[in-house]
Amino acid sequence: YILGAGSGVGNGLPCVNYVGACNGAVRPVSQLYNPDKNNFGPKIGFAYSPGGSNGKTVLRGGFGLGYNRVMGTVFANVRQDTPFFALAGPCCFFDPGRIQGPPPGSGIQYNIANSNSPFSYPVNPAFAFGVAPDGALCANAACSSVTKVQLFASRPNEPNPYVYSFSFELQREFARRDVMK
Repeated sequence: YILGAGSGVGNGLPCVNYVGACNGAVRPVSQLYNPDKNNFGPKIGFAYSPGGSNGKTVLRGGFGLGYNRVMGTVFANVRQDTPFFALAGPCCFFDPGRIQGPPPGSGIQYNIANSNSPFSYPVNPAFAFGVAPDGALCANAACSSVTKVQLFASRPNEPNPYVYSFSFELQREFARRDVMK
């Protein structure tokens, strides 16, 4: 289950490595990061064959700005957040095996969602008590039985990777199948 918008990270949710994640409430989202829609990738090039070379000499060049998608490995840790996964322990516990379930003793249930929406998970009463001052999930209203979990975050406005590329070359045909660049 996903923490509700009322459970703020100001309660002491540990955010040692992800400072940006501590500026707001932990809440469900429909995507890991916002689309980067201001990417214009022009490409321009030229080819020139000087007169007197009978088409055997060509001068070529070009410039381009290219974008690529953000690779999945950047956000792989986020996929280990609840409800998909729980990392339990005092610090830095990681189990690369199959999901074993919620932290022991927490009373939190793992359920399958009805759809791809993060809001389609069934109500999970044991997870409805928010975050304790020490950063643990509260398993009861008194917040006396808690097990710490780790949460990963991603930057909401992650920019797309880009590259400037350019080329400049001179090509000359010496014989029928012999070309030098």
